[in-house]
Amino acid sequence: MTVENTLKLETKLHFKSIIVVSQYFHVTRTKKLFEDQGFENVSSASPAYFEWRDLYSILREFPAYYTQ
Repeated sequence: MTVENTLKLETKLHFKSIIVVSQYFHVTRTKKLFEDQGFENVSSASPAYFEWRDLYSILREFPAYYTQ
């Protein structure tokens, strides 16, 4: 839903690029969702640290990437 809402704003604001800011395990999927909608100029930023709970998040994100 976030991707769809952001792209609705793009038609009004006419931006040409976007930066996704999130934890690294969310960034890949979010960038893919934008690119699947035809918006290809997507950059990203994420924290440069690792937490143990990230292991669970990585496992959860893997199937989510391929099912959306």
